[in-house]
Amino acid sequence: MNRKNIFLILSIFVPPLVLIILRMYFASYLSIFYVNLTVSSIIILIVVSPILEELIFRLFLQDVFLSKINNKLIALFLVNLLFVLVHYKKPINIVYLLALFICGMILSIIKQNYKLSYAIYLHSYYNILFIIVL
Repeated sequence: MNRKNIFLILSIFVPPLVLIILRMYFASYLSIFYVNLTVSSIIILIVVSPILEELIFRLFLQDVFLSKINNKLIALFLVNLLFVLVHYKKPINIVYLLALFICGMILSIIKQNYKLSYAIYLHSYYNILFIIVL
């Protein structure tokens, strides 16, 4: 099994564990994210949002930043900093923002090593986990 496949497998199985740990140890910080989910909001979270966000952040911005910035790590860092800023909610929750940044970096690496559709599927999967766990 090569490194790319190991990373893909880890990107599927590690985030649920991290979310469960976050929920256990930082429940009071995460409670601000409780929302009353409707069928339409669930569809938006699982289908529409991942497609639009991946098209904007991974397909467009990531490719532009990678073409303009020589350092790949800095380019991915900046793209995912923007990704976090778009998801920013008050009050500031460092745990939530850090989790978003890590998920964004994983999605960026998946897009670079595989294809955009994998990042979209994984983004949907992360959103499903977020709905279930949090």
